[in-house]
Amino acid sequence: MATEPVVLVVEDDDALRSALTRLMSHDGLCAIGAGTLEDAREEVTSHAPTLKAVIVDLGLGTESGLDLVREVHVGHPELPVLVFSAETDSLACSESIALGACEVLTKPASAHAILAAVRRAIGGGAQRTAGGRARTHPSRGESRAF
Repeated sequence: MATEPVVLVVEDDDALRSALTRLMSHDGLCAIGAGTLEDAREEVTSHAPTLKAVIVDLGLGTESGLDLVREVHVGHPELPVLVFSAETDSLACSESIALGACEVLTKPASAHAILAAVRRAIGGGAQRTAGGRARTHPSRGESRAF
């Protein structure tokens, strides 16, 4: 069993998923990855006791990360979900928040912005407000983009 918070990174791009899990590891977090919704569902189920946050891309090949946002919010409402996606339109962001995401990060984002969002989520700082609103971050102008 992990002693540090576990972060699940759901990303269909193998290189990006690997880079994000390494980034988490270098910051002292235990990160696990999933490339499909099926794999992500299995990881959520098997790591539920230690899972502290989920980062999910909206575009997962032919699948939608919004499905996972909805499922985690319904099945594990205490588990924060951060959306990390190249989808920049306000409809995608609004739908992510409406379905339960606590924060939306737009690709590309700096390592600092990603880690700060994860730390806020784990620490409870990215919780949705009563009105269902959360932060969105365009994450532009920072170094080392993912």
